[in-house]
Amino acid sequence: MTRPRVSDMNPTRPHSPHGSSCRAARVAPASRRIPRGSQEREKAEPVAAHGEKRALRRGVPSAARAQGSPVQYIAVDGMSRLAWVSSVAFLFTIPHSIEDFTYGIAQRFGLSVLTGAVSLGIVLAAQVWATAALGWRPWLARSVLLFVGLFWVIGALADHVPDLLNADWRSGVLSKALVVGIILSQALVVALAGTELWTRRPFIR
Repeated sequence: MTRPRVSDMNPTRPHSPHGSSCRAARVAPASRRIPRGSQEREKAEPVAAHGEKRALRRGVPSAARAQGSPVQYIAVDGMSRLAWVSSVAFLFTIPHSIEDFTYGIAQRFGLSVLTGAVSLGIVLAAQVWATAALGWRPWLARSVLLFVGLFWVIGALADHVPDLLNADWRSGVLSKALVVGIILSQALVVALAGTELWTRRPFIR
């Protein structure tokens, strides 16, 4: 009498042509399978992330920008040349403005002292905000600095060019140096802001 095989008694178990001694190979679940090349990708991801961080620090556009994603400016560590020049310009504009109010510039233009002081405060506050916002609102900040710089340059040239030729004007050399400093520093602000707006116009959001 022939003894029945185990595969005949358990129909759910697949019959092996090599007999009962051959065991079916275990197949790892899909969640445990490791795709080919995954280890290389895992090693490359930290390197790519490190390169992306360096690109962010340098202000280099990310790879997503090249693929047509929304364009944004990336903040750069440190101050730009425009921010430095705009900050230095306050060393001339603030002392000269105090001197102007001492010599009655508000009354000369038909304004009260309070109205003139508030107007000056608005101009200075706009320049301070624009200087600080160069990293996160670059287009608007450069536009504000461009117009504020033009305001100072035009105002200084229109109001003080004859005074620069007068040897006894106000405090002499110091007062003239403040006016010249305003003209030069604010003209440089206008040049830098205008150049950056022109050269970076494709990346404006």
